[in-house]
Amino acid sequence: KGRDDLIGETKIDLEDRFLSIKRPICGLTERYMISGPHKWRAFMLPSQILDEFCTANGIPLPTYASDGTNCNINGEIYEITEFEKHKENFEDTAIWGPLNERIALYVLLELGLVRDY
Repeated sequence: KGRDDLIGETKIDLEDRFLSIKRPICGLTERYMISGPHKWRAFMLPSQILDEFCTANGIPLPTYASDGTNCNINGEIYEITEFEKHKENFEDTAIWGPLNERIALYVLLELGLVRDY
């Protein structure tokens, strides 16, 4: 066999990828971090992505508690404590970002947007 033999191929429909409501543009990480090797790398903040998702899907924009501990989206309230139950198991909590960005990211993940892998 020669060096240029076809061993497989993958076809990606870029239009389907771009138009998907699950936002497969840039995968979402499990945690919003402001520094370190897992620093947030998307050009939009989680709260901006959530606003964009809501606008695109005809959902009222989310509202956040003044202390950032919960987010109300379409009548459903998400609490930060639901997603950070075992915070003591993490060594790097000092590099986690602001509460409102963290809760926005958790809501996005709950809505089924594409995760980083």
